[in-house]
Amino acid sequence: MTNNITARKATLDDVDAIVEIYNESISAGGITWERECIKNGYVICKMVRFHKHESYFVLVEDDEILGWGSIEKHYDYRDKYPDCCETAVMLHHNLIGHGYGKHLQQALLEHCRAWHYQHAIVKIFDTNTSSIAFHRKFNYEVVGKEWAMNDLTSDSSQMTVIMHLALK
Repeated sequence: MTNNITARKATLDDVDAIVEIYNESISAGGITWERECIKNGYVICKMVRFHKHESYFVLVEDDEILGWGSIEKHYDYRDKYPDCCETAVMLHHNLIGHGYGKHLQQALLEHCRAWHYQHAIVKIFDTNTSSIAFHRKFNYEVVGKEWAMNDLTSDSSQMTVIMHLALK
């Protein structure tokens, strides 16, 4: 890791790298809800629809994108969580455990606070114990569990841990 590491808001020029990293996680399994690799249009569509306090971010070292993160408003059909966001962090798998995620997570949380979110949540498969431990280092607490239905046409499902962080 060098001193030339930065986290910045993603642009359309970053879509290829975001998709590559996301598809790496999809292929690994047990990390994301997605079951099939995505295409650039998926990310572009989300970027275009983000409101001013939502964004993808990229972690860059020496002009190479190492990972991405996102901040999205936590939506509920009753809009009962107006000051709550959901965050995500994804890295190239060979970089996990080397401190890169910490840089990206810190940047995400700084933006959450700057955008006046009061609460941040993450939803993590209960088998992804390294991600649960990672978020605990940032003072996220487990506040619940829910079943994540992978495919309504089959009986496959996964328990999801819901973690919360009060932003100050």
